Amino acid sequence: LTAHLCGAAATLLTEQPTVASLLQRTVSEHFPTAAAAAGGRSPDPTTAPGEGEAGQQGRPVGRIAAAALDWAAVARPTPEPAAAEAEPAVYRGRGWPPHCAPAPTADGAEGWEWEVILCSDCVYEPLYGDSWRLLSAALQALTTAKTVALVACERRRADGVEDFLAALRSWGAVVECERRL
Repeated sequence: LTAHLCGAAATLLTEQPTVASLLQRTVSEHFPTAAAAAGGRSPDPTTAPGEGEAGQQGRPVGRIAAAALDWAAVARPTPEPAAAEAEPAVYRGRGWPPHCAPAPTADGAEGWEWEVILCSDCVYEPLYGDSWRLLSAALQALTTAKTVALVACERRRADGVEDFLAALRSWGAVVECERRL
């Protein structure tokens, strides 16, 4: 939400499919103009630059949308036919999500590349198991040489973060860590 309010041209907020509806509701509640422009439908709370709420220092903000993101679907982009039919609104990481149309670029959804990816509290083995493996694979699929991915997490005993960082390094990600107490 902060990136959107600071003037990002397009902000896509994602969450695991089981809780994505909560995120979609949050976007609709915090950006009612965008939700109204989309006819109040979820998950399509988008707005064109200059048509939505004012951001930092009164600047218009770009598009904002919320979508379910299944890391496994991104990491293994060829879904089983039955899975694709069962979950048509799950974003699979390629371009701008079609159910959050219109796309923020003239190239359309397929031409979209992510400049910045922010992840927060996504790695903690005691709660999420080794899902960090899918997160690493999803980040590999979503990033380009121009993408900056920022991952923030609270360090805890046996959290799996070191293994996650090693997985990122294994596919060539440049990993820099800053620790604050």
